[in-house]
Amino acid sequence: MAQTTNNIIQTPKALSILVSLDGLSFCVLSFGKISLLSEVSFEKQLNPIEVLERLKKALSKEQLISEHFEKVTLTISNELFTCVPEALFNKNNLTNYLKFSSKLLKTDFADVDALPALQLHTVYIPFTNITNFIYDQFGAFTYRHSISVFAEATLAMQKEKSIAVNLTSQYFELVVIQDNALKLANRFTYSSKEDFIYYILFTYEQLNLDREEDILYVAGLIEEGDDNYEMAFKYIRHIAFLEYSGYESDTSLELQPHQHLLIRQALI
Repeated sequence: MAQTTNNIIQTPKALSILVSLDGLSFCVLSFGKISLLSEVSFEKQLNPIEVLERLKKALSKEQLISEHFEKVTLTISNELFTCVPEALFNKNNLTNYLKFSSKLLKTDFADVDALPALQLHTVYIPFTNITNFIYDQFGAFTYRHSISVFAEATLAMQKEKSIAVNLTSQYFELVVIQDNALKLANRFTYSSKEDFIYYILFTYEQLNLDREEDILYVAGLIEEGDDNYEMAFKYIRHIAFLEYSGYESDTSLELQPHQHLLIRQALI
């Protein structure tokens, strides 16, 4: 495999899957270009067993279930995570870290993503039935939590201070990075533009951020002029899109650089 000039490895064929209890999406990379992207939003939050059945149907519909991929990545999005600084991290205490912020079952298995550039670890509960299925179907693959992917995408902007949100129709991830250190990482469920701006403004207040100076970067399901964007713009002077800068997409997909950021970022 050859290294391209923008430090992206050219993989002949790769599959990226993002799974949450609210929906799923996946995209296919073919010889350096994103050739397919599909998204399924659920009418209500499902359980992991139901999500797996939806994933099987979606992959079959796109005729991907029997394809061979040189690289497969899975991004897991749920609220069962926490971020632990490197200095406090002990791999033998994974579930103990989560007990402070999440309600766990005795059968829950915890895993971890290392984020060396931020000197911390994301500890989380993966969907083990889905990871088992992906392994059985495609063989060796990698998986990470969505907050890890989003934090690294935000850090890659190389800004002194970055406040960034990534929206879906039912929830959004929020990270704040200052001087190459993670100040906040969270996931919020929302059902209205008022919910959305409440969490944003609360974050600005708690971290002593300046609504006149500190830029809010947005990605995902948001466009200039829509309800969430306009609500945020009423209270925050500067809003910009957090844009994906990796593989090019087939022109037929008509993707904006800030859309489907995480599933595309996981390919890099």
